[in-house]
Amino acid sequence: MVSLWAMLGAVAFAGTPVVGVTGGWEEPTGQLYTGLALSLEPSELSGWSPVGLLSLGYGLRDRGPLGWLEVGVVRVVPHPEAVVRVGLAGRVALGRGAYRWVLDWSDEAVRWGAYPAAYGIVELEWNTETAPYGVGLKAGVASTLVETYCQEGQERTTCSTWIAGFGGGFVAYKRFEGGLSLEALVGPQTQLTVGWAL
Repeated sequence: MVSLWAMLGAVAFAGTPVVGVTGGWEEPTGQLYTGLALSLEPSELSGWSPVGLLSLGYGLRDRGPLGWLEVGVVRVVPHPEAVVRVGLAGRVALGRGAYRWVLDWSDEAVRWGAYPAAYGIVELEWNTETAPYGVGLKAGVASTLVETYCQEGQERTTCSTWIAGFGGGFVAYKRFEGGLSLEALVGPQTQLTVGWAL
């Protein structure tokens, strides 16, 4: 039991926290957003590292709050040319909009709710010990809001439903020695984050 707690403790602190501003295109709900982000980035050269994201923002189409909580773990795979990390992450997005959510908490015209997603992660990183940069792929299944049986002129929010669709995209990042961090996610889910490593 002691060794289990020691392992969990080592994993919990094997990352670099980054705080910043973020924005982009939220594909599942079809809207632009902007907000703040606190992420936990992997920094270990071997073994396991946690990954995480807490983002609180504003959805421009729904004109309401939109946020995410993402938690996962990656493991370093030995490779002579780069640090290779593979792992899994789960994600839940919470927001406010005039449609029924996958997890719905309201019967009002403007509703509160959430939708889940799950991703696989593959990441290659170079120059890890000084100013790391890398590329990768985050891909999986995400709940996606789509129109069904909508008539011309009908409000989209009254004739939409959730399906399982592709989520994620290609990732590229650069972290500078002074602490500045840049990261971009390009795909159905598009996101640009400018942050500072703590």
